[in-house]
Amino acid sequence: MKSILSIFTATLLLLSCNNSTYKISGIIDEPQYNDTVYLGYSNDGYNFIAVDSTITTDGKFEFGGNIDESKIYYISYIGEFGPAHILFILEPGEISMEIGRDYYRVTGTPDNDLNQDIDDVMFKYVDDILQAQEVLNDSLASDSTISQARLSCYVAETEAKLYIKKVITENIKSLTALLHLVTFAEFFTTEELNKLIEHIPEENKDRDNNPLFDILSEIQYERQDTE
Repeated sequence: MKSILSIFTATLLLLSCNNSTYKISGIIDEPQYNDTVYLGYSNDGYNFIAVDSTITTDGKFEFGGNIDESKIYYISYIGEFGPAHILFILEPGEISMEIGRDYYRVTGTPDNDLNQDIDDVMFKYVDDILQAQEVLNDSLASDSTISQARLSCYVAETEAKLYIKKVITENIKSLTALLHLVTFAEFFTTEELNKLIEHIPEENKDRDNNPLFDILSEIQYERQDTE
């Protein structure tokens, strides 16, 4: 009986350790000035603090370790156009990264998958808006073409706003939702913003490891100050 309990306890400990581990596997598909890649974070939203580094092999890199809670982190390297900082959510699981000259994808874990889904949808709306604006800037476009472009632009802007509000509200307990709430706070009324902030988990309000909540608190304070 004692040995069975020991095995059971060991299994729980092993599962606990596995649930707090992360592995990052990535590839950089662009010229680099050096082969060093850094893993780090920012405690103020501006300055990068490296906590680990590795050397790429044919553009490929890996990081791994343990983490107690999800955090906003960055992959940093010196690329063709200077320093590059790739934002992602460091959380337990296997994280996959594809980094190119003008794009990057981060998938494999819940927060990063959600963030990628949001980016994919929003990029589509942005592309629709840019195409409409090209028509509006075309001096040779007909009146009917311009009217259609204005309608397309309005529809894309409206749908984008509705989409981002919906996905943030439905996922407010995630770090990804907090990230996008800071970015798109203007889409929400003050009352909506205050209600969402009430549902943000305490671990995502950690000012030492997450400057996002500080930024959101400043937005909330500025609104109250002007109303």
